[in-house]
Amino acid sequence: MTSTAGAERAQPAEASGKRKRDDEPPPDAEEEEEAVERKCGLDFDILECPICSEPFSPPVYQCANGHTACSACCKKLRVGMVKGCPTCSLPTGDIRCIAIEKILDSLLVSCKHAQHGCKVMLKRSDVRKHEKDNCEYEPFRCPVKDCNYEGSEITLPAHMTEEHRVRTVTLNKICGAGLIMKTSDRFVIVKSDEENYKLIYLIHHKVHKTFGDVFFCTSLLGYYRRFDLKVAYCSSPSICLSITGARATDLRNMKEYWNQQFLMLPFIQPLKDAQRPVEVHFSVAREEDDD
Repeated sequence: MTSTAGAERAQPAEASGKRKRDDEPPPDAEEEEEAVERKCGLDFDILECPICSEPFSPPVYQCANGHTACSACCKKLRVGMVKGCPTCSLPTGDIRCIAIEKILDSLLVSCKHAQHGCKVMLKRSDVRKHEKDNCEYEPFRCPVKDCNYEGSEITLPAHMTEEHRVRTVTLNKICGAGLIMKTSDRFVIVKSDEENYKLIYLIHHKVHKTFGDVFFCTSLLGYYRRFDLKVAYCSSPSICLSITGARATDLRNMKEYWNQQFLMLPFIQPLKDAQRPVEVHFSVAREEDDD
């Protein structure tokens, strides 16, 4: 005769096969968190002023209906032809939008020069100052007239070589480089031949219609190093000028040559209207001599 008690006892045994064994480790807490992890995004349009489309920066204001505006636009709305909120006409400029300001305070944004290698992420109010004053990845603009190319100290020389056929001269960090520049040469790139000694200069040549040939130097590495420059006409070597211990200006901050330390080689007849190649000697100060 079959015992019903035995059958009842067998049911838990079958169910136990579906339960986790006592000796199995508990599920990993991180795995459980990943299983229920929520993703969220932010529509950055809400962080721009709907009137001028510029990014918000505190203080941010709103009308009684919640329509936001930046402080600059609020000032214009008070004195302009259209006064009040352009959406609902209620007064704007007395109510702070604390929610938007809290989002701005907690939000980190990348530098606008991230595509050139900058990895800095700061608050919006701080990243603007960084971009303006401190970012070493700010690109250089090609100095060739009517060229709008921008690039790094690596890509800009390559661009000038390929697109504008600018020559490159390499030199040792102690010795100088001597080169011949023709009337048509407007730039020559000078760089170091040592991997652990970065050095990239640009020798500029401009022609003043009245006085003569102008030469000056800029740096493509973002800091200023001293250099010596000597220029002489090849056909008249007695006409020779030089500057010693001059500072090369950062190419990104370059203005016209009269703001630089420059050399001007005066025109003489008959060289004024003829081809007048010049011999240029360029050298850089030793590191221990550079203050």
